[in-house]
Amino acid sequence: MVTEPDRAAEAPNWRDRLERYPSLRQVFHALCDLGGEEDATELLDFAAQQDWMADVARRAANEARLDNTMPLEPETDDLLTTLWELYAASRVRDVLLFAHQPAPIEDSVRELDKALYREPPRFRPVGIDEVIRFFAAIGAQPVTEASFDPILHEIVTCAASEDEEAPIQIIGQAWPALMIGELVFTRAGVHITAGAAHAVPGIADRSTLEWEYWRRHRHTSDGSFWWGSNSQWRTEIRRDYITSSGHVYDYDAFSSFRRRNRLLTPDDRADQPLTADQESFIKNRCGLRTEVDPDSKYLSYGIDERRR
Repeated sequence: MVTEPDRAAEAPNWRDRLERYPSLRQVFHALCDLGGEEDATELLDFAAQQDWMADVARRAANEARLDNTMPLEPETDDLLTTLWELYAASRVRDVLLFAHQPAPIEDSVRELDKALYREPPRFRPVGIDEVIRFFAAIGAQPVTEASFDPILHEIVTCAASEDEEAPIQIIGQAWPALMIGELVFTRAGVHITAGAAHAVPGIADRSTLEWEYWRRHRHTSDGSFWWGSNSQWRTEIRRDYITSSGHVYDYDAFSSFRRRNRLLTPDDRADQPLTADQESFIKNRCGLRTEVDPDSKYLSYGIDERRR
């Protein structure tokens, strides 16, 4: 059985690492092990040309259209492996986008990194065009949308509008969205202005981001946290889809397994409708106006906006 190399020991040459343990998981580790101002371009180019990246692309293509896939169930082992692979790809994405995010303003953000044994990447910043080119190897393509849509946009910075009722407006973009067919792989990082009725600075752009592994400037939380060095990689990427008939958020929440395991109300009634704030939290993956500790019950809900 292949085991992961001991990262406590001196990091091996990244090429040797990827030849011995070919996977996106090891691309993530190799990037994190690069020294100050080292160039990651050769590493990314090497990984993008490997057969195992083509296999990830093949797997991702199978889940690229909502009509061709199904929610994750305990018996769907091949789908589970695909979602683990895409989760590993999302960690690579997170570390590549680190340099394109603001610095943290709270010490607690770095304290979380220490608790999770994460060290901010030290390699030379990778340009957005290079990031796009790398993820093209798994079938991801950039998408730009001018109007704010939470399925496509992650708020990186938020400025207050004088009009409290002013809607969210995009005034800049740090990186584009990346999609694999109808599947949202990466939301665009955007700078916005908004009235307090819609988004509040310091909350919309700094509160804990759920279903995400790592951001430079804010707390995050996903299913891998606090698990061991191997178990944490058995985490599925959250699947959001943009279809011709509407958006679907957290598609795998609609599995019979997730429904059975969802926390029910005390009198064991059927699942209760989500409130507007709960829907907003699920769509945006964070609070926009108030920072609240999300209830684990509604975090297991999906939202299907398709026209029937």
